[in-house]
Amino acid sequence: YPPTGSISAEGHVPGGFDIAANVPTAPVFCGGGFIAMPAQILVTWASSTVEDIGVLQDPLLVRWSDQLNFTNWVDSSTSQAGAYHVPTGSIIRGGLQAIQQGLIWTDIDLYSMSYVGQPLVFGFNKIGSGCGLIGKHALTQLRGITFWMSSGDFFVLGGSGVQPMPCSVWDFVFQNL
Repeated sequence: YPPTGSISAEGHVPGGFDIAANVPTAPVFCGGGFIAMPAQILVTWASSTVEDIGVLQDPLLVRWSDQLNFTNWVDSSTSQAGAYHVPTGSIIRGGLQAIQQGLIWTDIDLYSMSYVGQPLVFGFNKIGSGCGLIGKHALTQLRGITFWMSSGDFFVLGGSGVQPMPCSVWDFVFQNL
């Protein structure tokens, strides 16, 4: 942490870094988020939108901010902010910035999210079926390989795509779940 008194009135820390702060223009509700790299865009899932009747949270909505501007969430021709409604599943359970792509898990499937620039900003592809995430924190990465637990198996995403992972404790875990 910076020494007391070294933070400017605008929240800037010497060396160019800003301290964490609430983003009042971001979705009011979301299931979580990550920074899409290298584009430096804030991505949220299970996000909310403002409608005529108030704020609605959509469990399958992915929203993202403008590039390098986490306070701009307005989709326009001068902004890279936008949204995508995932077509399968009933809820987005988690997301993660992997080595080459963002990953979005619903309760039943896995989608890749790749930066493609204007006008679409991100391209979404289903890369796994029947391999959804069991819970928000049931995933990890190690040396560029992603591992997670679904409601019926353990999975790995590596160079060969999505594969079930052999596991010596499968019976114990899934028979006692």
